[in-house]
Amino acid sequence: MQELAQKMEQVVLLPLRDLVVFPKMVATLYVGREKSLAGLKEMPVEQPNIFVVTQKQVECDYPEQDDLFEIGTVCTVLQEMDLKEGETKKILIQGLYRAKMKQIIDVGTHQEVVIEAVDEPKHGAEEAMLLLPSLDEKFEEYAEKSDYISQDTRHSLSVSNSEPGVYADLVSVHLPLPLDERQSLLEMSNPAERVERVIYLLVRDIQRITMMRRIRDKVKDQFVQEQEKMLNMETLKAYKSELGIEEDPAAGELKKILSRMDEVSLTPEAEQKVQNEISKLKMMPSMSAEASVIRSYLEAVLNLPWGVYSSLNTDMVQAEQVLNQDHYGLEKVKDRIMENICIIDRLGEQANKAPIICLVGPPGVGKTSLARSIAQAVGRQYVRISLGGVRDESEIRGHRKTYIGAMPGRIIKAITRAKAQNALVLLDEIDKMGSDFRGDPASALLEVLDPEQNKTFNDHYLELDFDLSNVMFITTANSMNIPPALADRMELIHLSSYTHHEKMNIAKRHLLDKAFEKNGLHKGEITFTDGAIDAILTHYTREAGVRDLDRKINQVCRKVIRSEAKKNNKKIKVSVGKAQIKKYLGAHQYRWDTAHEAPTVGCVKGLAWTSNGGDMLSIEALIFPGKGQLIYTGSLGEVMQESIKASLSVVKKHTQPLKLPENFFKEHDIHIHVPEGATPVDGPSAGVTISTALLSAITQKKVRADVAMTGEITLHGRVLKIGGLKEKLLAAVRGGASKVMIPHENISDLEEMPKQITNNLKIVAVKQVTEVFDHAICDAQ
Repeated sequence: MQELAQKMEQVVLLPLRDLVVFPKMVATLYVGREKSLAGLKEMPVEQPNIFVVTQKQVECDYPEQDDLFEIGTVCTVLQEMDLKEGETKKILIQGLYRAKMKQIIDVGTHQEVVIEAVDEPKHGAEEAMLLLPSLDEKFEEYAEKSDYISQDTRHSLSVSNSEPGVYADLVSVHLPLPLDERQSLLEMSNPAERVERVIYLLVRDIQRITMMRRIRDKVKDQFVQEQEKMLNMETLKAYKSELGIEEDPAAGELKKILSRMDEVSLTPEAEQKVQNEISKLKMMPSMSAEASVIRSYLEAVLNLPWGVYSSLNTDMVQAEQVLNQDHYGLEKVKDRIMENICIIDRLGEQANKAPIICLVGPPGVGKTSLARSIAQAVGRQYVRISLGGVRDESEIRGHRKTYIGAMPGRIIKAITRAKAQNALVLLDEIDKMGSDFRGDPASALLEVLDPEQNKTFNDHYLELDFDLSNVMFITTANSMNIPPALADRMELIHLSSYTHHEKMNIAKRHLLDKAFEKNGLHKGEITFTDGAIDAILTHYTREAGVRDLDRKINQVCRKVIRSEAKKNNKKIKVSVGKAQIKKYLGAHQYRWDTAHEAPTVGCVKGLAWTSNGGDMLSIEALIFPGKGQLIYTGSLGEVMQESIKASLSVVKKHTQPLKLPENFFKEHDIHIHVPEGATPVDGPSAGVTISTALLSAITQKKVRADVAMTGEITLHGRVLKIGGLKEKLLAAVRGGASKVMIPHENISDLEEMPKQITNNLKIVAVKQVTEVFDHAICDAQ
């Protein structure tokens, strides 16, 4: 090798795309590039040597020096053969020694290269000899495990006739190595490093082959076991059939499915779908996961009440009796249900589209319990779905069957529970739904609650059209926080707060009996006077409905029972009057804001709507020397803040005839305060109240204590229509007001007001804010 280290020569260059040639290696090459073919022609006949080196990038057609690796192999051409009329040559070469490329010389038709032979260090050869037995042992093991090395190839590589470095090169030729690893071996001039590296590569490939064989054997064993299991099951089935023994549970389950299919009146589409799924089920093992999925699907389809209808009630007297027995008041809803019963009686089977009603009202007014009573009155099966907090669209439409744990949506499951295609489905708390990345359930309900679309409702799990047009949907909501498109598909019925008179009647007719039954009392053991119920309503409840009233009545019953138990009285005979309520319920919990005994400057009673019904709020205004600042305090929303600013502008315009000092508003600060600020106030109905308080503070004229008002104003002083009038008038009655000013546009709402409200108030309808000032400011009277 010392002679090679001193040898510098110039030979023909032959770049290779995806092959690394080692010394002593024999390889067949196909040459097609023009310069490569020309170089082979110019090769000396007496010494047909070429420099073979690998390209860094396979795609390069005209490689330069930077495109080639530095280390290559000097080879001799053993044989040449022309192919395709001289366009391609097939050559047989044999590697001679490693060489380092110094410079590429372009001689016109072809490329030549100046090379320098790579020397092998002597100490490396001695160390390689020590590693040679290990290399031979590992190659022998690799040859036994590998499917690609024949015995002839193994015997052709003889350790005794090879140097360690050459043997390592020839062994690496038979390993499935990527191009970069082969080039790395070629660039190792130290034979000891080369032998050590080849040993590592052999060990790595032996481990790979062992692992692949283990996996293949495991899969093969499992497959054989499955095949044997299926064969044994089929054989056992055949024996049982011959002996007349009952079939396995899976077969019995399949019979039940087929029997159930004959009992159900499926649509043609559903019948075809079920037949297809049954055909699949028959062809697969009964214990497989997919068979379980198909059985679950068939059960879901066949358990639906296809063509099953309840007999609807058309007896108006009986229906009205049921509704009145369970609920007091709520005339609008009862009238709508009676109308529906009349239509069913008139049209019979042609009345195939059930109404879709949305009951909107504050908590505790009986929306959910009313739906149950409606179902009993009209003769429909009742089922309830709670939508509060639902955010996933699949809760409505179901999951795709491809998902693990897929199931139908809540609508289909509700119809399945009802066992009738014309059931009454209550969608409770429809305004409490949300939406996120899983979809918008409110949008999914658009199809369910549309009479023109729900005839062909398609659940994602069933993948079948199911007719929901006969289902009577009733939804409930506390507010109109419902998407407009969804609200448009429903018939909205607003349930307002109960009046004091209505709560009294509900307590006497319903709540007392429920409380006695709940606490184990017999009728007559405890008697509540009207004064006692009135005291509970006035001082211990503050709600639109009657839930808290129910709780307080139960609390009184428990207190009485405990008190009598201490006296060892087994027979209870107690009359609870107004005086005893404080004893059982403690100090008064609520105080309805009452009108001031004497007129006050800058203090006006306003009426507000809250989620608990109506409330009376004091709005106060104070003016004092300052820098013209407008201050407002209290938990006020943006709408309320804008109303304060608009009211100030209106008052400034109204006070111009009073000829106030020129810089009056620049030299005084105005403070607006809502003492009941703990209750968030935000609604367009406080303009007249704020304007009156401001005018009173500026003019130092007192406001009448028995006057309450509501309404929003424009910059020109026009009073605008408001909502929640019934609740606000109730608050005025409780607060002791004798006169209430409302917008003129709300006069039509008074026609539906209970007489218990209108008889106790003098209601004045106003068009302009100046009319409010005339009625409210004392000095203006």
